[in-house]
Amino acid sequence: MSLKSLQFLSKSILSILLLSYSFSAAATDAVTNRLLFAEQLPDVKKYRSMSKTQKKQWINQHQQNLDNASVDNLLVASGYFYHTSQYKLAKQNIDLLIKKLPNDTQPIIVANAWFLHSMNTAIGLDQFDDAVDLFEHTIKLINQSDSSNKQQDFLKLSVVANYRLGSLLLFLKQPDDAKKYLEQATAQAKKSDDRSYLVTPTLELAKYYIAKSDIVNAEQQLIESYDIALATESSRRPDILHQLSRYYRKNKRYELAIDYATRSLRYREAQTDKLTHLPSAYNNLAIAYEESGDLNSALMHYLNAIKILEGKTGYHYLALATHNSGLIYQKQGKVDLALKYLLDANKHFKAMGHGYFLMSNHLRLAEVYFSQQSYESTIKYGELALAAATKHKQADAEYQTLEYLANSYLALEHHEKAAQYFSRYATIQTQKNEELTEKLEEKSTSFVSDNTDLKANLYDTKSLLNAQQLVTAQQTRRISTMTQWLYALSALLVIGFVIYLRTKRQSVTWKNQNNIDKATQVVYLHNERLLLKTVNKHFIEHTNVFALKLPILTHLLDVMDVDRAQAFRVHLIRELSKFVEQPMYKLSEDTFVFAKTPPEAQQVSQRFALLIKHYQSLIPGELSELASQNTIMLGCVQQKATDKPVNLIQAKNTINLALTALSAVKQHQSSEAINNWLVLTEKNNSSTAMFTCPTRKEWLQLVNNHMLTVETGIDQDINWQSVPYYDL
Repeated sequence: MSLKSLQFLSKSILSILLLSYSFSAAATDAVTNRLLFAEQLPDVKKYRSMSKTQKKQWINQHQQNLDNASVDNLLVASGYFYHTSQYKLAKQNIDLLIKKLPNDTQPIIVANAWFLHSMNTAIGLDQFDDAVDLFEHTIKLINQSDSSNKQQDFLKLSVVANYRLGSLLLFLKQPDDAKKYLEQATAQAKKSDDRSYLVTPTLELAKYYIAKSDIVNAEQQLIESYDIALATESSRRPDILHQLSRYYRKNKRYELAIDYATRSLRYREAQTDKLTHLPSAYNNLAIAYEESGDLNSALMHYLNAIKILEGKTGYHYLALATHNSGLIYQKQGKVDLALKYLLDANKHFKAMGHGYFLMSNHLRLAEVYFSQQSYESTIKYGELALAAATKHKQADAEYQTLEYLANSYLALEHHEKAAQYFSRYATIQTQKNEELTEKLEEKSTSFVSDNTDLKANLYDTKSLLNAQQLVTAQQTRRISTMTQWLYALSALLVIGFVIYLRTKRQSVTWKNQNNIDKATQVVYLHNERLLLKTVNKHFIEHTNVFALKLPILTHLLDVMDVDRAQAFRVHLIRELSKFVEQPMYKLSEDTFVFAKTPPEAQQVSQRFALLIKHYQSLIPGELSELASQNTIMLGCVQQKATDKPVNLIQAKNTINLALTALSAVKQHQSSEAINNWLVLTEKNNSSTAMFTCPTRKEWLQLVNNHMLTVETGIDQDINWQSVPYYDL
């Protein structure tokens, strides 16, 4: 997609990505398929028990007798029409529902009605400013119904409403206002009995940091969101991979963008519902390829998205992929194909009723027709684009459209119209020039000095001295000035050097602080650069790399408050780190890695038994039952110690294999905690180093060919084919 097109599509794409995604494994259905926490209503249960055909019949009968419909049935119908993207019919039912709500209606029905109203207004009707007011009203109603956050249904609905409003404000480029609601959503999600509700607020906070250009916190929030999604087995994992891809794409790290987009696509391909998210995944991967300059791969994935939804209409990503395919054909000079796909996209956008998309598509059609000197068609689509750009206050789109229209009317000798549009075009151009001039003047003001005093002093000097005296005075002044400049320059160099050293020291301190995980006070390996640096600095010199899993950490909030859980988490990790005499590094909420060269005389089982004993001594009585239900586990790989730095692939595979060993323990864990350990060692006669195997297939070949020895306390055979192979 071209840069200009991306500018005009940005709000449209964000409105889909930020407002339409489901929000967690436990709550995915709640946003679109279900009525949030009102599923126990008799009429809702009755509707759910119907077959697909019966539901259609029920909806038709309901619409025919709409004025006499009950409140509960109106709620069901509103949810159905919203889920099926029939937004105008949804609005019709929602308006009647809110009008009919009696004073004694159950609070959960009232909250659902206003939440649906907010969502439908934002996503379905494009009325974003109105939607902000509706969301604020919804949140106020929820807070009035359950001000103490004691009822889980209202608490969870409040989480959803708050982060949806935060997402909408981010889309409207109001990040400071969005932050308040996203932080409220996060705080409330932490009180929920379902930790999966924490996934999306954390993800939305990452988008806030992206909007504020805080790259470090944005990346850390995205990874933290993915960690929580993994820990809770949330269905949002592909969504977060999707967002990681978009994040790296925006930062022009296209290899990572394509990698994460591909991983997200694999998740979507494994799902049974191919229509909902798979086209979005193909579209995201296509954009990553397009921005990297690989137009052919991009086009292939756009066409894959179109093929999945072939024969349908009104689907967001069908329309978007069709539009983007048209733009690629335009770049390739294939005008007929470009027009075909852009005209098809127009049909889909009209079915959606989405103004931003239509504006962009009309502008692209006007551009293509103008390039072919088809002025009548340029005017047809240009006028539509101009009306939408004016309505949505899109100055750049309006500016481009005016240029095409003015020149088209001029070519057709409609001079009055041409003059009118040239005038509007010139006005915007003048405004742009004035803004640019102001910025340039602001930059140059500090460099302009007033020489009036200098000229006056020079005149007085000339009037007092004769020519010889003047020359002597000038020479003396020149020498004095040069001396002063030398002193000043020396002082500036010294000051600059001191500032540089201090800034460098602060920068190192700041980076180190940002790498420290707040929950455990240990270094969090949240990016590849940090992981590679850590492995080369602390791991390669040791013979054993350990992956330690402490499942108890993810359940602390079940038995104690946040502050005590935080204090115990820090204490436990610090004491274990002291015991193993090596620093620990965090990979996820309950998984840590460290490296050590243990005494040769001490067996792994003995070392683990000592670690278990020390671990149990750190568990207070109130956590003993929880600790017995969530036992400690250890995976290990043995390597040859070296002082030669490794590359990124080798560093990642070292950690991956330790995690794979840990995963084998997790799948086959024993009821006796002391047996939950496993060590992988490469045989001396192996010709292929296991740490350089980049794929699961190649690594499994080593296992199948018995090139690795497995030592474990688990009293059963390991089925390596079923053990997940980690890929950091």
